[in-house]
Amino acid sequence: MSISTFEEIKENLVNYLFKWRKQIASGLMILAILLFLMIINRMTPNNCAWLQGGWTGEAVGYSFKAQNKNFTDWTIKCDGATILKHARVAVNSNKKRVIMTDDGNNIEYHAIRTGRKQLKLKIVSGGKTTNLRELKKK
Repeated sequence: MSISTFEEIKENLVNYLFKWRKQIASGLMILAILLFLMIINRMTPNNCAWLQGGWTGEAVGYSFKAQNKNFTDWTIKCDGATILKHARVAVNSNKKRVIMTDDGNNIEYHAIRTGRKQLKLKIVSGGKTTNLRELKKK
């Protein structure tokens, strides 16, 4: 292949790119926005503040209170009685699913956010689900 052939290929490629530049630019812009949103989502902390407060179910009321400003230590009460005083947020928690456990890891409380003011509270004891409750924010 000669130099003129490479020049011709380069010229055709440049003409082709100029012909589709609006579509290419808009595609790159959409890709950049999606990448930016993914970076923001990764950098935001797994904040459990939405869980704090009172939650009521059919006949039971639960109260979750954070013990520190990082929302890592909690107190859980059921109908006014303390059921877990030093609950810690587990490592495998995320923004919509908070798992709290005691120091002995005997009982786990899985708070799964199903809506803005609703959650499912799953109580796991010894690796088996003992209770599943639908709760609403007071």
